[in-house]
Amino acid sequence: MINEIEHEITCYCEAKIKIKLPEFFDLESQPETIREICSGDFLKTTCPECGTELKPEFDLIFRYSNGDLIRFLPEIQREAFYKGNYDCSQFQDLLIGYPELREYFLIRNSSLSRFPVEAIKLHLLQKAPAGKSVEIYFEQSDQQLLTFHIFGLKADQVGLVTVPLSTYNSIKNQSSTFQEEEPYSAMLRGPYTSVKLVSFEEDNL
Repeated sequence: MINEIEHEITCYCEAKIKIKLPEFFDLESQPETIREICSGDFLKTTCPECGTELKPEFDLIFRYSNGDLIRFLPEIQREAFYKGNYDCSQFQDLLIGYPELREYFLIRNSSLSRFPVEAIKLHLLQKAPAGKSVEIYFEQSDQQLLTFHIFGLKADQVGLVTVPLSTYNSIKNQSSTFQEEEPYSAMLRGPYTSVKLVSFEEDNL
């Protein structure tokens, strides 16, 4: 039996809301978890006082049937992780912020690997206009193309860019080489693989 942990959040109306969540999400016995994450419905909560829909983030653990553990940290804890305040050595993967969590399972559902996808995002971000705070996330793939959503180019608009699957395959086949070279090696920190690490390091030069 999986133990439950009680969390408390505060709505914008100041109402206190208690939410019980499992100590970890067993993805074999709870397959609906992945569907809810990918659809954006995961952890959606409606305030009983004012009716506002909330999407809180908590420090969570997900477990696959093979024993692999995935840790999710709320976006607000990103800087603390960068500073080394979390020991994540027991985890196979780490995600920070809901967009990364959703993207992670979209990547796995498409039978892709995370590092080549992040490398493609790095190439795309290098072409982004200077001064723009741009974020890119994988959305879907087919037999020929990978599709990414781009946020931050225009206010309240989501851009779309496609990349040939052949580009992904080329990077994947050379992953071991790329992972030893800058700037690709900067995307790796323990179980965390993200182009956001490159941006963070550049911002602090």
